[in-house]
Amino acid sequence: YDNVLKYAALRPPRDIERFSAHGAQTVAQLNSSAYFIGPEVPAPREHVEQWARRVNHVSMQPPLYYAVLALWSAVSSSIYWLRAFNALVAGLMVWCVWTFAQAAYPARPFVAVGAGALAAVWPQDAFYGISNDPLAGLLFGWALIQLLKNKNSLNTGLAVSAAFLTKLPNMVLFPLAARRPRALVVAALPAACWLARN
Repeated sequence: YDNVLKYAALRPPRDIERFSAHGAQTVAQLNSSAYFIGPEVPAPREHVEQWARRVNHVSMQPPLYYAVLALWSAVSSSIYWLRAFNALVAGLMVWCVWTFAQAAYPARPFVAVGAGALAAVWPQDAFYGISNDPLAGLLFGWALIQLLKNKNSLNTGLAVSAAFLTKLPNMVLFPLAARRPRALVVAALPAACWLARN
């Protein structure tokens, strides 16, 4: 939530940073213990200053998810509205799984239907928070579809780069993109700019 606030204010984190005042107050009011270990969880409202002294350990996460959510927050910065974004992502993930299975097994339509149905009913507890995990999965799937089906190097490279700029483990897509040198160059440029900025 704190990262979303910073991106919405056009002040993305430049280093490992502490919580913003608004972010610390919101987290304290919700009494979230995500950043505390052991018995030192402060009481809500009474210890906002303790939250403000804490380091936000996700402040140097890749920027794409937080930038997209900052745009989404233009409607409302309510924590529940921000979480609702993940419902859209979950629906798109079902489509993405179905599309990938259809492309991977074109002669077996039941595989695509089964994969899409499984994605639709799989328990998605990762979608209940404000986290880059759901969008990272969706963009990873989109990049795989581009690598499998699309001959356009620009689209494929942008898909790989978007997946990486959402979550660092998605870097495993770069070796797959290496089979298509133009797509790899397109993917590497935005990623290299962000890494150089860091």
